[in-house]
Amino acid sequence: MTAAGTVAAVFMRILAFLVVIIVYKQIRNAVRWRKLKSFGDVHGCGEVATKKNKHADIDFFKDIVQKRYHVIGRNVYRSYNPFNASTISTAEPENFKAILATRSEDYELGVVRGESIRDGAGQGVVSAEGEAWVHYRQQLRPHFLREHISRLDHAKDHLSLMLGVLPKEESFEADVLPLLLRFTLDTATAFFFGHTVNSQTGGTPEDMEFAAAVDYTTEFLGWRSRIFGQWYWLYPAWKLRKTTKYIRDWTAEYVQRALEGKAGEGVLLHHLAKDSRNPIELRDQCMQLILAGRDSTANTMCFMLLLLARHPAELAHLRGVVLREFGEGDEHLTFEALKLCKPLVHVLHETMRLYPVAPLSFRSAKNDTVLPVGGGPDGKSPVAVRKGELIAMSQYVMNRREDIWGPDAAEFRPSRWEGEKLGWHYIPFSGGQRICMGQQYALNEIAFAIVRILQTFDRIEPIDPNEPIKTKISFPMGPRTSKLRFHRAKPNA
Repeated sequence: MTAAGTVAAVFMRILAFLVVIIVYKQIRNAVRWRKLKSFGDVHGCGEVATKKNKHADIDFFKDIVQKRYHVIGRNVYRSYNPFNASTISTAEPENFKAILATRSEDYELGVVRGESIRDGAGQGVVSAEGEAWVHYRQQLRPHFLREHISRLDHAKDHLSLMLGVLPKEESFEADVLPLLLRFTLDTATAFFFGHTVNSQTGGTPEDMEFAAAVDYTTEFLGWRSRIFGQWYWLYPAWKLRKTTKYIRDWTAEYVQRALEGKAGEGVLLHHLAKDSRNPIELRDQCMQLILAGRDSTANTMCFMLLLLARHPAELAHLRGVVLREFGEGDEHLTFEALKLCKPLVHVLHETMRLYPVAPLSFRSAKNDTVLPVGGGPDGKSPVAVRKGELIAMSQYVMNRREDIWGPDAAEFRPSRWEGEKLGWHYIPFSGGQRICMGQQYALNEIAFAIVRILQTFDRIEPIDPNEPIKTKISFPMGPRTSKLRFHRAKPNA
């Protein structure tokens, strides 16, 4: 046989082998679906609406913005992706409750939430599962109790700096989000490490590089997971490796100080070092908390200001409440007082309803299981979920459902929260065992900052009142543009 003939024979054998593998996987896939059908019949499950996904996982974020649910006419549907993968998308409160609480043992974080984050931010409470997650959670829980998170020292100091760097004119334009991101980074680093990077006024070159690395890492991880989903590893991440290494090296210095007993009493690392002497564990825990919490807090504050600016009557009402209850200074601003200011709480709830920082979250089924609703002709029957199937939970869609929130569900109306009870139809900080531990810390900081801003400015206006608020793909969701016009209030006005 000639050399060419030998090559052709080898090629044909490889091709035949690949065909066998493909046929085998297709048959196995068909058997698994048939098995799931039998499983569903036993549990009274109904057929679920389906949608062909032409662009694989890239459609997930479009489902938030374009309201694919309304096109299909259901709040639960299944899409089929390449390589025999499938996704169930849901905007049903009962399904959220099952996934996050009553049947949480049937689900895991999966590739999108777990592996993608661990690839950039190491192992910690945000991405860990099982016993490791229990360990990290128990390690952190004592340090997010009320006596630790109710202090406003850092917020007061750094918000004063933020207000101080603003233009001195009576009326001026400012890009709000960058200001708030620097503010929350300064407060977070002070709370976690006992050292603030002073990003608002310009810290050391090392600190400013740390701030830039946090910016890039947060943006990249969110963008990559939203666009590429379970195929996140396909996207080149050479710069991510560089920025995360810098964050780890920077953080490691303060971890070592804490292990040597050189961190202050009110510093998170000081308390964590009493529980663990593992520098890698402490470093990654702090890194994940910074990446998860800093942008969430800043973005919520920014959305809140953008909404108030577009609704001057609501802004004037809230400012009147603020001046009546707190005056013009910060001496009466306490954790308890802010929490009891109902109009402020209602505006905060309404902001997070319309613009949840986690508009779309994911879980993966560990075994064949059942979602409570979404199947059958009326969508009221249970839905059978296949082992390994991805679940995409859209808070964004659920939070704008007219059958839950009324015909004005897409409108900003804080008064809707008067008498409204919190439930699974509103979970801005997730729910169940993995509910965010830092929610009270974040809410306290947001409420304080908004009050101080309203004390300082009597009017806040959008640059273009007719321009709707646009969101961008990030981790978490944030506003695409954030320029506003501020008008300083006169004393005792």
